[in-house]
Amino acid sequence: MNKNIHFIFASFLVLTTYAQEVILTHKIAQKKSNSFLNTIIPILNERNNNTSILFIDEKQVYGYLFNENFNIIKKQTSKKRGSNYERVLGQTTSENNVYKIFFSNNKFNKFSFINISFENSDSVYKEIELKLENEKYVTATTYNNKFYIITIVKDTSIFNIYSFENNNDGYIKTSIDFSTEKFIDIYEK
Repeated sequence: MNKNIHFIFASFLVLTTYAQEVILTHKIAQKKSNSFLNTIIPILNERNNNTSILFIDEKQVYGYLFNENFNIIKKQTSKKRGSNYERVLGQTTSENNVYKIFFSNNKFNKFSFINISFENSDSVYKEIELKLENEKYVTATTYNNKFYIITIVKDTSIFNIYSFENNNDGYIKTSIDFSTEKFIDIYEK
């Protein structure tokens, strides 16, 4: 009897903790191509409290900019993007509603980005001149509105961190040498 009461109580907890509310329903009227959507990226711009939802297919990026009440402010369709760059790695934002989305190929050795400006109703696609000849991709992340690509130089303990900001097309490379540090793996070796 006691187990049944605990089961019923746990069931109600699960049901109430996973409750969600629909805040927005919208049809993508801009999409004209027959290609399928690969990725949907919601981005909260903490600098101005706008929300952008970017729909990415094989050819283009379709962007919608919403205010705090989820009313559409602007729509933007990008120019063609590189079809060889299928992986979405991260993004940066600016106060004037410019969103930069970073892409990679499947081997993580070539990178690109697309700038979508809702203010200027413009988009710019560029490949990043980042040669990883003796490096191996580790991960990518976005932190404090900066995008980072982290690599390791093969057969060394040197990590390279490439940081990208929204306001320029270049990057800053920082190297960290861990060769003097000792690390223990799961086998304590």
